[in-house]
Amino acid sequence: MIRVMIVEDEPPIMRVITKFVESFSNNFKVVATAINGKKALEILENEQIDIIFTDIKMPVMDGLKLTEHIRERLPETIIVIISGFQDFEYARTALKFQVYDYLLKPVAQDNINNVLGRIENELLAKDKEQERQQIINLMNENYVDHADKILEPRYAVFLICAGTFPLTPNDSMLPAKGIWGEVSIENKLIEILLAEENSMCFNGKSAAEMVVVFETRNEKRISEVASQLLERMKANSCLSITIVAASQIVKLSDIGQILKALRDRLYVSIKLFKSQIVWIGSEHENSYLDTKMIVENIYATIKTDSGMLPISLLAAINRFGDVGFTQLQVVAFFNNIINSIYLKNEPPNKDTSSLKMDLDIAISNAVDDKALAKDIAFIMLEANHEEINSSEKVSIPDVAQKIEEYLKNNYKEPITTNMLSKKFGFVPSYISKLFRVYNGMSPSEYLTYYRIEKSKQIMNRQPGLMCKEVAVMVGFNDQYHFSKTFKKQTGMWPTEYIAKK
Repeated sequence: MIRVMIVEDEPPIMRVITKFVESFSNNFKVVATAINGKKALEILENEQIDIIFTDIKMPVMDGLKLTEHIRERLPETIIVIISGFQDFEYARTALKFQVYDYLLKPVAQDNINNVLGRIENELLAKDKEQERQQIINLMNENYVDHADKILEPRYAVFLICAGTFPLTPNDSMLPAKGIWGEVSIENKLIEILLAEENSMCFNGKSAAEMVVVFETRNEKRISEVASQLLERMKANSCLSITIVAASQIVKLSDIGQILKALRDRLYVSIKLFKSQIVWIGSEHENSYLDTKMIVENIYATIKTDSGMLPISLLAAINRFGDVGFTQLQVVAFFNNIINSIYLKNEPPNKDTSSLKMDLDIAISNAVDDKALAKDIAFIMLEANHEEINSSEKVSIPDVAQKIEEYLKNNYKEPITTNMLSKKFGFVPSYISKLFRVYNGMSPSEYLTYYRIEKSKQIMNRQPGLMCKEVAVMVGFNDQYHFSKTFKKQTGMWPTEYIAKK
């Protein structure tokens, strides 16, 4: 509710203005009236007022003096002057005190409506932005003052993941980067939500994730919206979609805690290439499968016909999908096999961390079962010290330089590892490995590094640009992600960097 006070020494005019205000919208309520400025200041000591309509000529304290006092004590209060005086000096003095508008008597309802309409839109937008900022702070586990000013539960929260759960620290080239530009969750929600169910969308902790928060009073609507949103997203996405949701309505201050629970559940419940809705609070059980024969088949294929390995691995991945293996279970299975293959050919204490990193990259960038099988086959053959297919024997510097040139020329665009795979003809793991050999970092790490270096050049040339403008100019779609990445790479926030120039 927007709280209004009328300050007017003529009761008939006061009643007319009150009627105009309260008939405009249910959002406005006249909670106080005063016959002069002195009385108005006394009311302001105890009442929270958002808007003041005040006459200029009044006994004891006029409207201009009242406006001056309010500007000193309550600068956020909106003030509208109403006066029969058409002398420009009054208007100029009123403008000096930053009044919102200046209306002449007799006041017409259309004029009041025009002012109230503009104020309503601005205040509602301001409240929404403050609410959005509070949620962002809660998502980032920052302290939020008065986060519980809305005490009653009214929010539903979803965590949405496109594709696999990312296992690599740098997510700048995940397949989901391209999905969010093509699938607008905001537009999907407009089709689904009721008029009173306002929604907000946020980037999650990784590029694969999006957070949806919407207002509702009916817990049944949570499952309805989740189901409809999943179906609409599946129809427009080449990646699997996982929605993790809380079945209960929560308070604003609980959103940060709920999101942590949602992400923890996503990590243990997500399945490769399968869209699903997961509810926190429901019991989670891992599926079981005796994998002895699958392991023996993979070993036999490597030994007798390594060219058939992708087919053997594809059959294993599909079998895991049939029984409901989670991503965690699939990763554990292939990690064990890759390590055992490698250690058969090396001293027992040999470090296998690079192989685990290769598998993490393969899983994180998986778009379908066939591509993943091919990628894991490459890792297994490397673990077994077998030569890569002769068609893939290349000059590492030549290919790495071409990849680097492509990243530099297209750094503003959403680039994914799979785009590089298609363009240069190698599986993501091989591209990452050869690029790392040449540059000392993966393509995604290099892309992030290059984008931040470009942002520094832009800020040096144009220090007046806003952070969100710089972020977009160097390929980030979220200013908060940009700021965090900038801080991680340079040791300072973008604002600190500009201030030092």
